[in-house]
Amino acid sequence: CELWYSVVVRDRHGKIVSRERRKSKSFLKQWNQVVYVQMTGANLAGILDTGGLSRTVEPYQTNFLIQCAAAATDYGIRVGTGNTAVAVDDYALETPIEEGVGAGQMEHLVCTVADFVVSAPNCSFLVSRTIV
Repeated sequence: CELWYSVVVRDRHGKIVSRERRKSKSFLKQWNQVVYVQMTGANLAGILDTGGLSRTVEPYQTNFLIQCAAAATDYGIRVGTGNTAVAVDDYALETPIEEGVGAGQMEHLVCTVADFVVSAPNCSFLVSRTIV
């Protein structure tokens, strides 16, 4: 199983400034733990949330919920800063960029998920969020 991501950067007029597609190097333990919970239907204790708190995760329909409204930062695509190398035990961004229009802040617009597309041998879907 591989995880790929692509990033499109646009200027204020919507013109594409840069585009890149890369294989993710941050396939983390918590992802696999939540997938396990969903696949087995069993509760699993000891999964760290983004605040570092140990939680028992139960199988719910919303465990993978990523679509969200503008300004939401509890879920959906987030960006941050930092230069610490990714470790499998990571559970949060080193320094998340906060919601807002002030210095060091960015506006998080809606996060959407497009329908999946099957193009043998691949199946993919697009998750997108504009952050300005």
